[in-house]
Amino acid sequence: MQALRDYHFGEPVREGLVIGYGAIPTERIGEGLRRLAAAFAPAL
Repeated sequence: MQALRDYHFGEPVREGLVIGYGAIPTERIGEGLRRLAAAFAPAL
């Protein structure tokens, strides 16, 4: 995971994350996103 600002030219409008899923099979991406959402849910 990397900061979105690493891929932005100039001053970014908002902050964000770049999440790479190249190392896992595509059928597992949905589960990964569900787990990530559950991890962030308490902070939202």
